[in-house]
Amino acid sequence: MAERRAALRASATLETNLSRLEGEFTKLRRDKLDKRAPLTSEEHLYLCMFVAATIGRTPSHAEHTSREWKRVLDMGERMQRAMEGATDAQRANMAAMIERTPGADEDNSFTMEEGERIVEQPVQEMLGSTVTELGPLLLDVPFVVIETTAAPGFITSDDPCVWYDPANYRTPVLCGAGGLASPTIEITLPLSPNQMVMFGHRHVMPGIYLPATDQGLVNSLNKRTRLFAHEHFVSSRKKVRAAWF
Repeated sequence: MAERRAALRASATLETNLSRLEGEFTKLRRDKLDKRAPLTSEEHLYLCMFVAATIGRTPSHAEHTSREWKRVLDMGERMQRAMEGATDAQRANMAAMIERTPGADEDNSFTMEEGERIVEQPVQEMLGSTVTELGPLLLDVPFVVIETTAAPGFITSDDPCVWYDPANYRTPVLCGAGGLASPTIEITLPLSPNQMVMFGHRHVMPGIYLPATDQGLVNSLNKRTRLFAHEHFVSSRKKVRAAWF
């Protein structure tokens, strides 16, 4: 019962913080993005945290988190069984090896019960840390806001924040491909049918509003959004383009 109450309190706190973040982003879009105005440093952080929250709430991210933590749990269970069947000397050697493992301190430790909760409820358990850890990291990645006035504009999906890095598709795959430090990483999120934010290290004029004068660019970005969708995509009009497929 106590664990249930703690989980409910954590959930309520998470929802409160998410509601506040969404409120700040709504003001940001109304007061700055819609008016094509430059962002303050605080507004820039809110944008980054909103993008991080969008990533952390998607089905694909939840499935990935659950799958990775299940691997950790399985490893922990194997270690537990090995410890139970070991002699006192073997247990002492295992404990010494764990203590010598880099990062094996109390701050990074977790119980099997905590791991099980992450596997069962990855969004509820990990979204807060995703926002607080990934949001500030995105501050160091330049961004632009791509704009279009041509209908139907930018589409969105049930997994709208796309990480795309052409280095992932090279042979051999370049070291660091797909990560925030990769020089070719592109992170896109449709903000509305008229605007899409793109983070990437190749932007030489960060923070600008960039008109997409070429419909081919919009189609290419929409195709990317559709390809990375979990189950469905959404268009602002009852219209699709062959170029998205």
